Amino acid sequence: MFEKTRPYNDLPKLSSIKNIENKKLLKACIEATAELSTLNRALKTLINPNIILDTLALQEAKVSSEIENIVTTNDDIYRRIAFDEKTPAAKEVVDYKDALFLGVGELRSKDLISAADINEINMLINTGKKGYRKNLAEGSNHTQIGTTVNGKMEEVLYTPPHGLDIINDLIKDLLGFMYYSDKYEIDNLIKIAMAHYQFEAIHPFYDGNGRTGRILNILFLMYYKYIDYPVLYLSGYIVRNKTEYYDLLMGVTKEGDWHKFIDYMLNGIIETSKKTVTLIDNITKCYDNWSEKLVNKEIKIAKEFADSKKVLEMTFEKVYITISDLTNTSEEFAGFSRESASNYLKKLVKYGLLEQEESKEDKRKKIYKNIELLKIIEKD
Repeated sequence: MFEKTRPYNDLPKLSSIKNIENKKLLKACIEATAELSTLNRALKTLINPNIILDTLALQEAKVSSEIENIVTTNDDIYRRIAFDEKTPAAKEVVDYKDALFLGVGELRSKDLISAADINEINMLINTGKKGYRKNLAEGSNHTQIGTTVNGKMEEVLYTPPHGLDIINDLIKDLLGFMYYSDKYEIDNLIKIAMAHYQFEAIHPFYDGNGRTGRILNILFLMYYKYIDYPVLYLSGYIVRNKTEYYDLLMGVTKEGDWHKFIDYMLNGIIETSKKTVTLIDNITKCYDNWSEKLVNKEIKIAKEFADSKKVLEMTFEKVYITISDLTNTSEEFAGFSRESASNYLKKLVKYGLLEQEESKEDKRKKIYKNIELLKIIEKD
């Protein structure tokens, strides 16, 4: 039985929940599947998907962190990457992106995400105590979720399950529910929505549960082959509908009202898929426009056309680029001296694609910002 001030150790396991699907949800699943398919096709038309992956991942990291009141700017994020400038909020956003790509790497190497992987993902995000919440001594304060004023709890709304054995058991059940498709014959998008609620309700970590849960959304979409790349991010949708999101989470907890929450999540997938396709289309058009200028010799970056194209691609992959990005030891950019790289980037400043800035901490360090790409991202 749920009591908001007591650990919800009776949280129902996903494996115990029956008769979730109905006509409305299945109809939404069909529409969401179609929109995801359109998004995946849009990605496959790109000559180089890396042009958008890093950019979209950082935007997701930024918005997802805003849900947790970690607010920063694109400028601070990219400066953190390029110059390692010590802005705490920007560091947390970059850590989120690293955690996301860690999860993607594990999924691709093993074709699943394990409990150990989830822990590793959280360790990159979590700024406090690491690992699952441990058993507390009798009389100790439990982890609680509620409204706060000036950093102090004003009203407790939820107390997650307590006890390491209980948390381990609930996580094991969640993963079993996701992976044993022959045992749980439910539409996979509905399972992803249910798993999102369950993970947030378990609240297994001391910190970073929300961000870890949103990364799992992406990884499960990839696991079920809805998308080939990590590009479908629901954080923007949640930010725009934040009050409804938390109300519906509590609706499941208090009343077992799964249908409204699942419908909310499916609508989020539909809306976000459409927005992401539009964003990809706008970025692609911008990139193609500059590529066409190269082909038509309206602009010339390097002596060799192939080198010019590589430099242009990198400016769309990174948004903010440094000379070092073009002089690394990878095969792709072998042979670019610092002098050549500097000249190439200065030409793109002259042509109006890039804007040059200096490090706040070391004026000798330069950064080149793709202002057209940034306008597209920030408009979205």
